[in-house]
Amino acid sequence: MTSFPVLVGLVLLSACSEAPASAPTTQTPAVQVAAVEQSRTAAASTLHAVTRASDEARLSFPVSGPIRVLDVEVGDTVTRGQVLARLDDAPLRHRLSALTASRAELVTNLEQVERDLRRLASLNETDAISAQQLEQLTARRDGMLASRDALDAQIAEAKWAISRATLLSPLDGVVTARLLSGDEFASPGAPVLSLRASDGIEVEVAAPEGLVASLASGQGAMVAFPLANIPPRAGQIVSVAQAAAPGAGLFPVRISLPDSPDLRAGLTAAVTFAPPATGSDPQVTIPLAAVVSPAGGAAVVRRVADGRVESVSVQIVSVESERVAVRGGLAVGDAVVVRGHVGLNDGEPVEVR
Repeated sequence: MTSFPVLVGLVLLSACSEAPASAPTTQTPAVQVAAVEQSRTAAASTLHAVTRASDEARLSFPVSGPIRVLDVEVGDTVTRGQVLARLDDAPLRHRLSALTASRAELVTNLEQVERDLRRLASLNETDAISAQQLEQLTARRDGMLASRDALDAQIAEAKWAISRATLLSPLDGVVTARLLSGDEFASPGAPVLSLRASDGIEVEVAAPEGLVASLASGQGAMVAFPLANIPPRAGQIVSVAQAAAPGAGLFPVRISLPDSPDLRAGLTAAVTFAPPATGSDPQVTIPLAAVVSPAGGAAVVRRVADGRVESVSVQIVSVESERVAVRGGLAVGDAVVVRGHVGLNDGEPVEVR
């Protein structure tokens, strides 16, 4: 007697055992996004630096010698043309005296040779002397003339050296450093004193790429002094660097300040630039966490569109709290990745959570 239920069970078991295994699934990266927002107002940009004198000088002697006079100290006020230091110029004056004496002796001998030459020239006309004798005396006269010219040059150089043995202040200002002391030997070009002008204060800030594009000489800037009891001053941009400082990727910008007795070098300054015109490229804001590759004002963010990620280059305009004002490549409402950046590739599908 045949048992059909047992056979049917075996067939079903065999069929189940031969079913193909399911294919492994690939996990889609999960990211968190935030919306790009329109900037309500273009934010002003504030940068910090320290005030400095717009005119500074480091003084040195162009000639060498021991320092005989050096009466000024650090902090002393000096005026333009004031004697600050003087070398012992006795050796220089002795050399000038020796050169002057040598020239006087040479001129006396030269006058005698010229008289002899005139006498021999008349004798040569009567064949009383040979032409060779006349030529020899003429050559001697010419050599003495050359020696006289050389002495004149040395005398002029000696006088110049004596005049440069005195160090005069080129400006009205303050002594900021005394690099040599009295009785020390000063070599040519070795710094002796540093001065800072008493008027003319400026501040130099390092501007990022996104800001420097909107700055130009002649524009205004408001300069505040947060650590001093000094009211803010309206400054003016005097120069904008055309190249970034090496390594930093930031552009030096110099701002001049109006003369005022309460302004001096060394004050902490906060320089605020008016917001640039947006024109046809309005600025938007994104969370600070969306910036993944800052470099001197330039930045890269990841935008999610149609379920895939793509890199977008932007320019940072300003940073306010936890949001960044940027320009270029983004529109209001775009979704940018704020978490899950690591390992993402352009065109890769992502899961937004």
